[in-house]
Amino acid sequence: MTTNEDTANVSPRERLVRLHKVLTQRLFDRLASKDTEVDAATLNVARQFLKDNGINWETTADEDELIQGMRTLLRVEDLPQFDEDGNVINEDADTKKAPGFKPPKKSNPLIN
Repeated sequence: MTTNEDTANVSPRERLVRLHKVLTQRLFDRLASKDTEVDAATLNVARQFLKDNGINWETTADEDELIQGMRTLLRVEDLPQFDEDGNVINEDADTKKAPGFKPPKKSNPLIN
C-alpha cells in the first residue's frame, strides 16, 4: 500500500496511470476468481472499462463462419411459438404449453 509520502512528489498524470493499473488488476482478479460468482454489476463495470479504453473484439473470417453456423443452428423460426393461452401453434414443437405460462387476465379490474 502506498502512503501520502509515496505519492507526494508524483505528477497527476502518474497518479492516474497508477490508478488505472490498480483498477485493471483488481477488476481482472475479481473476474478471474474461481472462489466467487461475478455479479451483473461487475460485468457491466468490466464492459464499460473495456469500451472506455477502446478495446473491441474483432472477429476473424473463421470466427464469422462459426457465428453464422451457430445462427443457422439456432433459427428463431424453429423455436416453439405460442398463442395468447400458452398453447404451441407451430407443428414441429415438442411441448404443448409454455413452461410456467399464465395467460393474461381478460379484463383489468382497475379499468372495469
